[in-house]
Amino acid sequence: MSDIKENHEWSETIYEIATTDDVIGGADGISNRQATQLAGRSNFLRRHVEALESGSTPAGQARQLSSARNIRIDGDASGSCRFDGGQDVSLTLTQKRSGVAPGSYRRVTVNEQGVVLEGGNPTTLAEYAISDAAPIHSPHFQGRVTVGVDDNGGDSLQVGGSVSATLGYRGVWLIPDVRDKVSTPESYQGFAATFEFKTASNVDLPPSRANGSFAHTLTVAGYDAAGAAGGGLPAQLSFGDGLSIRQANSASSWGAWRNIWHDGNLTRLSQLANDQAFIQNQYLQHNRTNDANAPVTYGGIHFHYLLGDNRPAGMSDGALLSLAHSPEWATQMTSDWRTNQFYIRSKNDGTWCGWSRLISDTQVPLIAKKVRYHAADGSSIDQAFSEHGFDYDTAGAGFSGPFLSFGSLNALGSQNSSTYQCQFMASYAHAAGLLKFRTQNGDAGGVWNPWRTLWHDGNLQHLSQLQNDAGYRSHHAVAIDIAALDSGTAAGDYRVISPEATQMMLVFDVAGSVGPVQLMFNYAGGFSYRNQRDSGTWTPWKTLWNNENLTSLSQLKNDLSVFPAGTRMPFAQAVAPTGWTQDLSDSSNNRMLRVVHGSGGNVGGVHDPSINHVVAAHTHSFTTGGISANHTHGVNDQGHSHLGGESEHQNRIGGEYGAYVRLNIHSQSWTKPATTNIWLHGADTDHSHSGSTDNGSSQTNWQPRYLDMIICVKD
Repeated sequence: MSDIKENHEWSETIYEIATTDDVIGGADGISNRQATQLAGRSNFLRRHVEALESGSTPAGQARQLSSARNIRIDGDASGSCRFDGGQDVSLTLTQKRSGVAPGSYRRVTVNEQGVVLEGGNPTTLAEYAISDAAPIHSPHFQGRVTVGVDDNGGDSLQVGGSVSATLGYRGVWLIPDVRDKVSTPESYQGFAATFEFKTASNVDLPPSRANGSFAHTLTVAGYDAAGAAGGGLPAQLSFGDGLSIRQANSASSWGAWRNIWHDGNLTRLSQLANDQAFIQNQYLQHNRTNDANAPVTYGGIHFHYLLGDNRPAGMSDGALLSLAHSPEWATQMTSDWRTNQFYIRSKNDGTWCGWSRLISDTQVPLIAKKVRYHAADGSSIDQAFSEHGFDYDTAGAGFSGPFLSFGSLNALGSQNSSTYQCQFMASYAHAAGLLKFRTQNGDAGGVWNPWRTLWHDGNLQHLSQLQNDAGYRSHHAVAIDIAALDSGTAAGDYRVISPEATQMMLVFDVAGSVGPVQLMFNYAGGFSYRNQRDSGTWTPWKTLWNNENLTSLSQLKNDLSVFPAGTRMPFAQAVAPTGWTQDLSDSSNNRMLRVVHGSGGNVGGVHDPSINHVVAAHTHSFTTGGISANHTHGVNDQGHSHLGGESEHQNRIGGEYGAYVRLNIHSQSWTKPATTNIWLHGADTDHSHSGSTDNGSSQTNWQPRYLDMIICVKD
């Protein structure tokens, strides 16, 4: 037995059990259907009553309050009203007074709710609590206001009838409007730059000014504005649609205004004085020439009005420009003012060439630009003529992109009637870069030949793309085991698999008696080849030399007799170099080198080169005869004499009456022979000398410095 299942649905009807109904119990039985429907109604009503009592569902109509209630608000704002639930009510709030009288205030005190608690109107800096302002006394500042000038906080800004920022004794004066004041040079302060707004007539009408009536000026004064101290007189600049400058002549007068050149007012060479004769602007001087050969073509550029002889054929008159280096070498250009034709000629080593007419795009569109050709416009590049642009596949190229059309045999100016053109067209969207061209057959009435694709490294990468009319074949690389190389003779690319490394092989095979050729590329950089003989056998692999595997001459067979086999040479190194064998015989061990005039290669001698191996320590001694310590030496002179004589010194003075002067006469006699008895003689007895050595007690062995060499023989 179980309880009837209660749902929360409201059944509109209650089932009536018929007399013919069977008595069936259970959850869905007919006997329990009425009870289930009534239980659902009861559950539906119960849930709605609970919702009303809990307030989650409002009642259809609430009952009015049995008695009215007061609603009151207190605080910074207050107000009250009565409410009985019968209808809406409104409440008026009255804000609490802050105690501040109504009015305008420059200083107020506000609480956190934004309410003004206090207000006032200060009249002094102290009342504003400002402590770093300079005091004032109308109409001028008293004292100084300290400011920073040029990173120097100690300099000052002085204020009087004008404003100046001083740095030491220098200053910049700012004067807003002195338009009616005429200032002489001495009226400006020294060491200052003064900016002024002036009536133009009060500064002598500078060429550059703000407008016709006023000027902005800058006056710079040096050491002394009047120039009395030799520091220089002031200078003025005037600003406008340009820049003008003038210098004071004295303390009371100004010099003339001068324009400063810039790219707005200096645009022609004719504005400058022609002091070097580079330019002779005859046209601007209203001159003309009746002969194009007449202008002096030396020293630069010449302008003329041309009317007369040696003009281009059919030209009426116009301007003539001559460019010359010397009278023998020049170039002339002229234009016809009536027909808009332009001509040029050159003078070559003193002789003028003929005039040539220049063609412009107004006479023939040599190369024009077309925005686009599109079927929607009813246009096609079949009608393109000497132009470039963008084509939306209007002529069967198979793609859209930029094009270039050029070439013609028709007369100049015959636009849209060319019959011998060439067109190039490129695809803008093709990743590899697709480029086609076609030509026009004028002999067949201007019929366009088919488009042809140009091969390049982006679209031609395999021989299979070309017609195989030469019998060559190429295949994609296939894997082949190294053991099968002898039989892998089909032409193509192979990836050779071996235990050592994977390599790449190319095989070339041509029909006939010539066997295949194999080229092997090692991934490490090696490159070798072999070929098959007629008998079917392969030649040995041959390595191709490159800068990695051929680095020294010793790797090559010495068939040039640079060092013939058997050549013997000494080497100052530990072991024999490649291609040489060390000679280990006794003839090449522990020996000194000897340079000879005869045949080389001989050996000899007994001892080792080191002397201390064969020369032992030893002594030397010597003796002489003896002599007594008492001996004499003598000198013998056999005697000699001196001759006497007479000397005479005379001086004669010539003239009409000669004179003779004898200065000195002195006579001498012969000296008599005499003997001095001076003689020399030596000792006539034996004598001896003796010496000794250290008996070999402190000998030093000779140990020469050496370099070991090895003798090697060329293999």
